[in-house]
Amino acid sequence: MEIKVSTWLINRFKYQKIAKSIEPISLIETKLKWYWSALYWIGVIFTLGLLIFAMSHRKFMNEFATTLITRQGYPPSWKTLSIRVIIHECRHTTQAVFFGWLLFPISWINRRLRGWLGLPFFTLFYFVLPFPIYFAAGRFYLELDADKKSWRECLKSGVKTPNQIREHAKRRAERLSSGDYFWAWPKSLSLRSYKRAAEIIIEEYSYQLAKKIKNIEDDFNVKLPKIN
Repeated sequence: MEIKVSTWLINRFKYQKIAKSIEPISLIETKLKWYWSALYWIGVIFTLGLLIFAMSHRKFMNEFATTLITRQGYPPSWKTLSIRVIIHECRHTTQAVFFGWLLFPISWINRRLRGWLGLPFFTLFYFVLPFPIYFAAGRFYLELDADKKSWRECLKSGVKTPNQIREHAKRRAERLSSGDYFWAWPKSLSLRSYKRAAEIIIEEYSYQLAKKIKNIEDDFNVKLPKIN
């Protein structure tokens, strides 16, 4: 009997190519490998068991994309992978690489080593500083930074519209204030910060788009209709 595979694994190499175009050391794989499950239980120990109340093991394995420095883990049951999510996860790898510079000159050897050397600093900043819950500014900043990167790339490539970015910003702000992200930031502050960040990026995109349209009009001596 023929078994039909209807998951993102069919297009795995396409997704891998996208990831490497954004962050050269990123690797895409399923969450079937042992260390993804171990990562959850390490989190449970680290949070003194509180993580179990915020997120179940099943939810972590089946509903979340997760990055471990160079590796992006995705649930094998997902039908497709979002380009926005791939960009977001790639940004986390880039963040770890940035932290790796703290161990210069050892980290100068190559980018992949720099990412792994940045792991302890990334972990400390993401999970602990200045507080592990409610006012976890490190976690909030790193997630917002990754979202901003994905918004810019999605707008530039036409994958998302400005209104879709606004809607996503609202959802992400709410999620970061929930147990999914161990209540990283107060909801009202999260909504305000995400709304402001989204509008700044949309304004940047609109300016660049208007600039391109103006250049086309000048080059071909035409007047293009305005897009509302």
